Amino acid sequence: MMICLIRLSVHVVLLGLVLSVGAQPYSVFVNLRDEFIVLDDSIFRRLDFLPPRNHQVGGNAVVFTDNRGDLRIYQYGKMHKPFDAVVSEYGVSASLIYLRTPGGLYIWEEERPILLTRFPGTYVLTDSLFAWLDAATRNFHVYYRGRQQLVMEAASVNPAVKMVAAGPNIIAFKPYEGVLNAFWNDQVFDLQPANPQRMVAGTDLLAYTDLHEPGLHVFYRGDEYTLEQFNPQSFQVGNGTVAFINREGQFRVFQNGDLFDLGNYQPQLLVVKDNVVLFSDELQQTQVLYNGELYKLDNYIIENYYVNQNSVLFMDRSGRWQHFYAGMLNPLPPASYLSTRLDYDVVQAEMQGKKFRFLVRGRLLDY
Repeated sequence: MMICLIRLSVHVVLLGLVLSVGAQPYSVFVNLRDEFIVLDDSIFRRLDFLPPRNHQVGGNAVVFTDNRGDLRIYQYGKMHKPFDAVVSEYGVSASLIYLRTPGGLYIWEEERPILLTRFPGTYVLTDSLFAWLDAATRNFHVYYRGRQQLVMEAASVNPAVKMVAAGPNIIAFKPYEGVLNAFWNDQVFDLQPANPQRMVAGTDLLAYTDLHEPGLHVFYRGDEYTLEQFNPQSFQVGNGTVAFINREGQFRVFQNGDLFDLGNYQPQLLVVKDNVVLFSDELQQTQVLYNGELYKLDNYIIENYYVNQNSVLFMDRSGRWQHFYAGMLNPLPPASYLSTRLDYDVVQAEMQGKKFRFLVRGRLLDY
């Protein structure tokens, strides 16, 4: 399939990148003896003797509530118990962990909890930043790159801002009185839209339509662009990526500063997530646009698939599971799999008798 490539003039700020390819490869499961096990790169470790009450897998940690009700954090080969107190809520992303107790809201960093506020209001966790409103002061704060920042003070009894959209390393917010802003790369930017109709955030990027200014607009690494002069029929956002169908029905993808024209059609399959654009072409084949390159996955439109970070796990036409990862395609050996899933870029497949199979960056591991 022919692709028309339009090169845009974009100033690239490398410090704004979120390199999710480097996430620690974790995957967790409960074995035949009811032990809670983690696959840490290529090593299996027992996290607990009993299944957890709940758990979340992040890019650099596994957080779980054990059978006794205590919160545990497994990170970089070490186990931590951050509090003796009850943790009422927690969240995990590619590089951050937040914890909420009756006494306050915390970020877990450098093997210890760091207090953000004792009076949390609205808050949001993304891959590399945590933003919150303090309920007592109504001020707007961000935790980014290891430090807390006061972004905007409240000027009245109202909260300082309303958070509009949040992506892995960017957040758009509107002050109670003032123009729409974006926090990106340790800076605050004024944005053009006065009345955003729809705004979606990805890594380094905000894509939006405006009620009074037609078109598809993008804030990308500190600069603003208009990709289309008229509102698109639809658009989806990923890491440095916007895939859209324009008013004329053309399928286009803006990815990392380049604009790809993929044809005058509406794909039957279109999924944009993290670093992957998964779509069906005009011949009803399944393709991936990844890092500016096209890769064909199958000769028909796939139906069973998972997308995460740099991966697509899918069942091909022959019924075999295949793993696309960062430009490479690796099959899972044929077997009767009870379930399959992606933990970031790690493939986990369960077989009969609580046996498990994993694909980690092209390496096959069995448990």
